[in-house]
Amino acid sequence: MGIFMELRSDALITYEYFIEMLGSDKYPTESRDRVIGLINWVSSRAVAVAGRPIMLASRTLVLDGLGISTLYLPVIPVVSVESIIIDETRQFNTVPITDYYLDKQGGMIFRNGDIFPLGVYNIQVEYTAGYTTENLPEEVKKACLEAIQTAWNRQNDNSYGITSRSDPNGISVSYESRLSADVFEVFANLRIPRV
Repeated sequence: MGIFMELRSDALITYEYFIEMLGSDKYPTESRDRVIGLINWVSSRAVAVAGRPIMLASRTLVLDGLGISTLYLPVIPVVSVESIIIDETRQFNTVPITDYYLDKQGGMIFRNGDIFPLGVYNIQVEYTAGYTTENLPEEVKKACLEAIQTAWNRQNDNSYGITSRSDPNGISVSYESRLSADVFEVFANLRIPRV
């Protein structure tokens, strides 16, 4: 009995989705661990390019109060805010849900008629945010499939680490050394624009 590789909790797609979309004839069951390894690799590259976690999880964030009415959360989409706690004098006070408005897509919390007081690490937000494999944008799923296929093919033809190759007939082939520009752009679009 072998050791099976597991999908990481932040994997952008599932093995089942990959096989459903690309077929088990090209990616047989005995290659499952290799495919899962590539899914994990592509998912980690997407997080690195996006500069933030992408998949759904409960999160605790401690922020500096800036004396303004808005907090910016680093992970979107926001599913819910469980609590906002302000520590003005080392006495933590929970902000009632009626005292703020949540922009779920933008990842912003607006305080109704008040500000978040100035301070260092004086605001704690507990929230749930990120995508599930079901609501992840289709273009991100397709970019994952493309990157995995490219990596699979590069492994099969032993072209990793090679930027170009020529044969005796003068035919030259160039390889992408990283994620393709198209895939990189899709992952970069997951960054949260802040003004």
